[in-house]
Parts: sequence; C-alpha cells; structure tokens
Amino acid sequence: MQAQNRIYRKKMCPWGQKAVQLLDQHKIEYTDHLFESKEQELRFKKELSVSTTPQVFLDGKHIGGYRELQQYLYAPVQHTENKSSYLSFFVLISISVLLSLMLSLGLKGFLGFSLVLMASCKLMDIKAFVFRFKQYDILAKKLPAYGFVYPFLELGLGLLLLAGLLTSVLAVAAVIIGLLGICGVVKSLFIDKHRFNCASLGGHYPLPLSVLSLTEHLIFVFVGVILLL
Repeated sequence: MQAQNRIYRKKMCPWGQKAVQLLDQHKIEYTDHLFESKEQELRFKKELSVSTTPQVFLDGKHIGGYRELQQYLYAPVQHTENKSSYLSFFVLISISVLLSLMLSLGLKGFLGFSLVLMASCKLMDIKAFVFRFKQYDILAKKLPAYGFVYPFLELGLGLLLLAGLLTSVLAVAAVIIGLLGICGVVKSLFIDKHRFNCASLGGHYPLPLSVLSLTEHLIFVFVGVILLL
C-alpha cells in the first residue's frame, strides 16, 4: 500500500511540510519524494499539468495539494480560499483608498496605506512569504535573507511616508527595490514563463503571479519618484 501512497514536494515548502504532518497524523504510510532540483520540479509539474506542489497520491489516486488532502481526509481547513483569487487584493487596495480619502491624505496616503497593509499580510507568516517570494524575485533567489528583510522594509517605508519623514535616500532605495521587483515578475512571466503564486499578500492567499503582481513594485517606484520630484 505504501508504494501507492506518495507525496512529491520541495524540501523547505511550508505546504509540503503541512501535508506530511497531516499524513503522519492520520498514520498513513507513504513514500516521500523530494525534488532534487528546480528543473526536476518543473518537469514534474509539466507532466502532471499542475502549477503548484506538493502533490499527493493515495491508493494510486491523484488527490492534489495540501488543501485537497485536507478535504479528502476530512481535516479542518486552516486557510479558506476565496472563489476569486484576486478578491483579497482588491479589498486591500479599496481599504487603502478609503483610508486616504477619509483622512484627506491624497496619493501619498494611498501609497503609504497600501505598503503598510501588504507588509502586514506578509508578516503574518513570514516563512511562507519568503518561500513564495524567492521563487521569482531576482535578489531573493540569490540572497534568501532579503526575503525576510523585505516586509520590514515595506512596512517602514509605508509608515515613514504616512508620517512625512521619508528622506531622499530612502526614496532612491524605494525606486531600486521596486525596479528589482518588476524585473523579477517580468522575467518569470514573460521569459521563463513560470506559473508561480504571487507573494504580494503573503504566503497564504492563492494569488497567481500575473501582470497585476506588478502593482506592489510600481507603488515602490511611484513613492520614490514622487518624493524625488
């Protein structure tokens, strides 16, 4: 029976680790397949026509990922997935607009609230964010520590902008961070043609990487350019 129960996952993937824990909790014997390289993982996804891992097989039947495994085993769902993957993003942007209007802070208020709210989503589970972020961000791929620092940079930038304390040095840094992020998204979407999940709202929201993912990085650039001008 063990040969028919398999899980394919990345070594440090938080969702893969959750799936393994769930299998262990239900005392299900299984074979754990860890991808040896990114290329092996991409080949697996292409062959199975899936966009994410982990992927679980029970009794020779393809169950799916962690959430599908939860449903299959009647486990309580820890993170509810909305029918519209983009709804959470639009809610965040809408709240930023309302706050800036109510407090009469204009464009700077909108940009500042957007950065603060997105950083808050990331900090709720920073490990899950970093795992997703380093899949497509150019700097985070080479320097994983940058992924852990990024939400704090975003939070600090948003708070300083709202307080009117942002200096020209920080404005230049914002432009650089934004441009790096734009390059990473463009490379993944149009050059490598990868199908990752976006990390703008942290590691839990199922927001696909798309042109909309450029919004966060464009906000960084706008903040820097507006202040420098």
